[in-house]
Amino acid sequence: MAAPDAAARAGALEHLWSAILHQETPWTATPPAALEVAALLVDPRVTDPSLRAELLTFLAAVAEAGSITDRNLFEPDSDVDAALAQALRDGDEERIWEDERLQGALYVRAVIGCRQVVRPWSWPSATSTSRLTAI
Repeated sequence: MAAPDAAARAGALEHLWSAILHQETPWTATPPAALEVAALLVDPRVTDPSLRAELLTFLAAVAEAGSITDRNLFEPDSDVDAALAQALRDGDEERIWEDERLQGALYVRAVIGCRQVVRPWSWPSATSTSRLTAI
């Protein structure tokens, strides 16, 4: 998004809204992508005010995704979390989508990750914290 090519920036923005945060639904890729978007706000190559506004809008949507309270969010028990971790390591998406418990656990991970992006004191690493603090 820091590239001078307007078409490349438009494609990257479309990807953010269609794949990273689709129809206000967060995915596990949403939190790390949000950290990268936040870093772009202090990138001197990003000078277009409309692009900066779009990036801020995306981050606001991530914050909103992390504040979801209308669904029953549960912390998966250790067996479900271990099964999800194994399916992710194996790249077995089909297994995740066939098991409602794994789907729920994946969704909870995404929502919690979005919450952590907007609450830097809960981030697990100093690297992540330094990015948002720079804003």
